[in-house]
Amino acid sequence: MTRNVIAEYQKGELIQSHPEFDIYAAKPTLNYDLKFSLPHFKAGDEVGLPFDTAKYGILYHWFMFGSAASFALENYGDPIASYQKELERGHKTHWLITLPTTISNRAPEKIDKLACKWSEKVLFEGRCFTIEKTFNGNANLVPVRK
Repeated sequence: MTRNVIAEYQKGELIQSHPEFDIYAAKPTLNYDLKFSLPHFKAGDEVGLPFDTAKYGILYHWFMFGSAASFALENYGDPIASYQKELERGHKTHWLITLPTTISNRAPEKIDKLACKWSEKVLFEGRCFTIEKTFNGNANLVPVRK
């Protein structure tokens, strides 16, 4: 199983530390084309989003970034045609997928993870999105219009 590797420049302050992973705030990075700083993500990157519990305080649900173009590339398809087809159908072209939680009796290698806040702006595949909470606790990428 491949584990995500987080570069040092992507890590902000340490939010939480657990036996399996450390959670860091996603650090904004300057995008020279767009001329502003936001956390950057690519397809397949994971992000944690907070939820409050009565017993344990703030915990995180984990999501993975995906898009029609990145899915087509992974499956040897035409990313431009795939993107256009989803636009024509009125479907989402960029999304966050909820990741499952697993329990194991083996201690995995400790890794670093990134987290964002709800309504935070992020840069994904060259576009600016806001991460919004849906009514059922999932996450939605909402394009930011200039």
